[in-house]
Amino acid sequence: MPDHELSIYEYIAGAVVEGALPDDFNLDEFEQERGQIRMADGAWDGIAIYHMASPDLPGDIDERIGNVVDLASAGAYERADEACSSLVDEFRAIAIIDQVEGYVHAHAREIDAEALFHYAMRTLLLSRDVELLKIGFELLEVFGEPDDEVKDVARLLGLSDEFAIFAVFNMMDWHDGNQEVFELAKKVRGWGRIHAIAKLEPETAEIRDWLFFEGVDNEVVPAYSALECYEKSGFASRMKQPLNAREFTAAGTIVDTLLDEGPVPGISALDDSQGALQAYIGHAAQHDLDLDDLYTVFHIRAYADHEGFGKTA
Repeated sequence: MPDHELSIYEYIAGAVVEGALPDDFNLDEFEQERGQIRMADGAWDGIAIYHMASPDLPGDIDERIGNVVDLASAGAYERADEACSSLVDEFRAIAIIDQVEGYVHAHAREIDAEALFHYAMRTLLLSRDVELLKIGFELLEVFGEPDDEVKDVARLLGLSDEFAIFAVFNMMDWHDGNQEVFELAKKVRGWGRIHAIAKLEPETAEIRDWLFFEGVDNEVVPAYSALECYEKSGFASRMKQPLNAREFTAAGTIVDTLLDEGPVPGISALDDSQGALQAYIGHAAQHDLDLDDLYTVFHIRAYADHEGFGKTA
């Protein structure tokens, strides 16, 4: 249970073990302080991104964001916290990220950049309010490439599935940002991994291999990353070559998650879904199948029958 004197940053820092957070880590206590119905870390934002339309924002949203920014720019940090808390009580930070960053860019000449940067860092390091901390991330992003000390703050907070997407947004602006996103993706296992994979570019063989072998392995629903991993791992090209046992198992995992279209489009989003399934079946004929492999073949047949592919398996 968190010590009530600890900030979120301090709580996360104290929980890190060998560069990552334990599987049972969560921010329950901090969410409960906001009166939030509890879900897994990152779930509210994940659901908003994947399943909800952008909310209708009121006409005075820019004025309210401007009030927060202007107070922070003036060094009135506690008053800025109060105004910001009122704002995020109505709108989650993810819903107003464009408006926050847009306001700062539009009023850059009127803002004390040093004071605003200090407020962003103060929020990241000292806040006990989950949504307020995310606003700190959004403000930090407008400053571009930070120094290593600031990067370390973003890296550490990003280890939490609740903040990973905001860390990723910042990392994408760093000179080696894609590698930073990759390193984070390997350390998070929930919504953070899903978000990181969605932004990750398959620039290297190492990244493509990791996406192929491990990308769909998350603690939420693997299907969220199935299409990303299929496309970014070069799955179709891999199917044109012989597969060893490990590669065949990984291919089957991706195929099976593509077939699970409960949360998001998967197999139906492929240009040639029939060809992809036939390629996998061709490899299956060359391997000794275990129970998981047989389930995948069964799911392919069921999908093929439903789509009228004819004799696919």
